[in-house]
Amino acid sequence: MRESGAEEAGLKPGDVILSVAGEEIDSARALSNFVRKFLPGDRVLVKVLREKEEVTAVVVLTDPQMLIYDRLREMQKKMGGALSRRKTGFTEVLQHDTVLRPEDCGGVIVDLQGNAIGLNIARAGRTKSFAIPANHVVPMIQKLKLKEYAPYNPLKDARQHTVSATTSS
Repeated sequence: MRESGAEEAGLKPGDVILSVAGEEIDSARALSNFVRKFLPGDRVLVKVLREKEEVTAVVVLTDPQMLIYDRLREMQKKMGGALSRRKTGFTEVLQHDTVLRPEDCGGVIVDLQGNAIGLNIARAGRTKSFAIPANHVVPMIQKLKLKEYAPYNPLKDARQHTVSATTSS
């Protein structure tokens, strides 16, 4: 698809997908079923056969609905600023209307009494932002302290952030 993660990664029409995230793919149906295990925004290593040569690429998975939103991105910038790259696929969020820039996500959202009720994670529309509820954040902090989660570092090599078949649910 035009403007998809595959196109951005350099995949071309006629490429035959051999594997995704280390999992061999033998049919279009197998590809569709396997990719459903991942979320939009996940990075996967894809191996393809192109004119008798194997080529690998890191593909940022997209959602067809997100592609429609991405086409509206320029108009959105004129109406209030950029949206977060990942705007869907969250298991549980609080929705609010605070205008955030994607780079401002990560801040605490508080109620009128000053109680922390969540952590901002995405700006999904002109008046639609998302936060992880506090009751989900606190256990994550404990796991981070115990080094059960590796913190995200966008400056590291993209391959280190690539999702594998064994690390995704």
